[in-house]
Amino acid sequence: MWIKSMNTTNNLEFPNSNLEFQDENLEFPSSNLEFQDKNLEFPAKLELSEQIVKKLLRLKKPPKELFFKGDTSLLSCPIVAIVGSRKCSKYTQNLILNLSATLKKHGVVVISGGAIGADIFAHEGALPRTIGVFANSLDMIYPAQNEGIIKQIYKRGLALSEFASSHAPRSYDFLARNRIVVGLSDAVVIAQADIKSGSMSSANYAKSAKIPLFGLPQRKGESNGTNMLIAKGDMKLLDDFESFALSFGAEPFVNLSEQKSSKGDEILEFLSVNNDFNAAYARFGDKLFEYEIEGLVAIDGAFVRVL
Repeated sequence: MWIKSMNTTNNLEFPNSNLEFQDENLEFPSSNLEFQDKNLEFPAKLELSEQIVKKLLRLKKPPKELFFKGDTSLLSCPIVAIVGSRKCSKYTQNLILNLSATLKKHGVVVISGGAIGADIFAHEGALPRTIGVFANSLDMIYPAQNEGIIKQIYKRGLALSEFASSHAPRSYDFLARNRIVVGLSDAVVIAQADIKSGSMSSANYAKSAKIPLFGLPQRKGESNGTNMLIAKGDMKLLDDFESFALSFGAEPFVNLSEQKSSKGDEILEFLSVNNDFNAAYARFGDKLFEYEIEGLVAIDGAFVRVL
């Protein structure tokens, strides 16, 4: 089934007409943007299920069509959007990596926009259970700084775009992308955001579509946008990642390659069920850092991820 609607991008109603000039989250591509890769497979048009059509029709301006690369079965799973500032703090980065890894473990797919900052950490923690929605066509890579993770999304996750080919992103395409990220989700998490930001436009899309909205615990002055929404009761505080992930009732995700590599390894088996750094360090001590050097785990502040 195809979504049939009016024109999409050019008719988008933006929450703030000045937003593109105020938003530190927006990416502004240079005029000589050329990240086309001859080795990238040409994207195919996506035939949408009735379930996905119903989701996207919650938007005032749903996309007319979508193009994809990767694993379309991810669209049939519970989907949580994680978005936020390009300049998110190290504290927020660690929370995002932990949240996305926890969602993956419990069978929930993470969707985001592939941007620098919060987006790319959301994808990294959730791979391969992640969907990237891009403001460019999928025959190119943007932004170039995220090329490594984006290529993994193309190959192992799912990439979506409104554009068939040869489309370099324009400033307003990023807000248009945000609405698709929100429209495909069952819940939206704003990791960190200033009051005037693209992430707050995502919050407005979620509120308009009646999609549950969550924010991470933040210190005063570091995420005024989410702190304001939580204070007003428009956003719920998300501080228990395990309970949140389990609430979607999905089948746990089993990564066979990870399972095989951790079999018989006491540290990796422990971390597969408990990723708390203090608990792991109390049990295994400096051996954790040896595993990090060997590329077996990543230590993200208070959390440890198996790689």
